[in-house]
Amino acid sequence: MSKTKLFLEKKEFIEECINKQLPILWIIKELGCRRATFKKYYPNYKGNEHLTGHESFRGRRKRKEKFLIPGKCLACDKEHDGSIGNGKYCSRVCSLKRSEKSLLKRAESISKTLQSREKHCWNHGVDSREDRTCPICKKVHKQYKSSNQQFCSKDCMKLDTKFLYRKRPSGGGYRENSGRGKRGRYKGLIFQSTWELAYIVYCLDKNIYIQRNMQKFDYIFQGKMKKYIPDFIINGKFIEIKGYFTSEVEAKFHNFPYELEIIGPKEIIPYIEYAKEKGGNNFYDTLKDI
Repeated sequence: MSKTKLFLEKKEFIEECINKQLPILWIIKELGCRRATFKKYYPNYKGNEHLTGHESFRGRRKRKEKFLIPGKCLACDKEHDGSIGNGKYCSRVCSLKRSEKSLLKRAESISKTLQSREKHCWNHGVDSREDRTCPICKKVHKQYKSSNQQFCSKDCMKLDTKFLYRKRPSGGGYRENSGRGKRGRYKGLIFQSTWELAYIVYCLDKNIYIQRNMQKFDYIFQGKMKKYIPDFIINGKFIEIKGYFTSEVEAKFHNFPYELEIIGPKEIIPYIEYAKEKGGNNFYDTLKDI
């Protein structure tokens, strides 16, 4: 249908709306056309666009009273004038009752679906746990078959101080390949950086007996007790090769109880030059054990 035919057929309806000063938005919604199209045929009509704020709200209330649609309440089947809410119920109480009924129906449908799922569940009613006896307090408790838990509580687990019934946690100490540099072995000795490799090469070539240190020493940093492991031992003296210095590193050295020789970036230069003379610039690849 063309726009001209639409406005000709709805001419009486549009004139009635104009006489009642209905808003343009409501009219174009009923007609199914655009605002610009309506303005083309009725350019002087403004509706209630001049009204603002409380006046506009009061105007809408009055127009609503003019166009009330009477009907039957969906909750109690009582006839009403359509002045409550959207005109479906005779009172607010009936609208709330209707919403309660819909919620109850929804709850019933959910409970039915859950019951049907329980019927078809493959392991419904099957307890996959077994009885186990706590080795500390001898209390019988249930645990899943796939679980390795032997204790009935954390308190009992803490009482197993000798780790007779549980795996002993790793308590730190020296670990091979735990540094941040290039790692490997040279003639059986472990090194964790190219600086350590250069130092080991120099000592072994000069017939200096060197061994890797495994002993731990306590130190305190930021109120916490920690462990420090120097790198090497030569003739009862501990050797530490360190390329960086932080507050924690200084705390290690400060709390160390024995004689400690620190080889830093300046002190390591002759050892690196010696390793380069022997294995070339890439002495790590040429000197390390295969």
